[in-house]
Amino acid sequence: MRIVFYDPAQSKPGWDIVVLLDRAQAGAVINLPTVVVPPSKVPAVNMFVADLGNDLNSDDNDSAGTITVHSFSCDARGMQLYFSVDATLGSEFAGGATMDVHGAFRATFPPAACP
Repeated sequence: MRIVFYDPAQSKPGWDIVVLLDRAQAGAVINLPTVVVPPSKVPAVNMFVADLGNDLNSDDNDSAGTITVHSFSCDARGMQLYFSVDATLGSEFAGGATMDVHGAFRATFPPAACP
C-alpha cells in the first residue's frame, strides 16, 4: 500500500508512505531508522519526504523516532490507513538538514484502489 501526496509542479513539499501489507502489522510501532526485513527488499513501513531542495527518508541513519501503524486494510470495502509519526527524518543528501515530522493521517480510499 502506497499513499503519495505531492505537488505535480514540484513547487511545494510532498510525502509518501509505504506499508507492505504482508509484512506490517496493525498496531506496530516502527523505530527509525527503518530497516529491511527479509525476504522483502524494502522496509515493512517507510516514509519519504520531498522538501524543496532536500529529500528525506525514514531509513536514513540520521532518522530517529517512531511511525505507528494503528490500522490498515485493503479489501472489497476499500483501502484504509491510519498512522501517526513522531520522528526526525534524515536527509538522503550528504550534509543535508534533517526534518521533524509529527502528526497523524487517516484515510479511506475506494475499492478500486486495492490491488
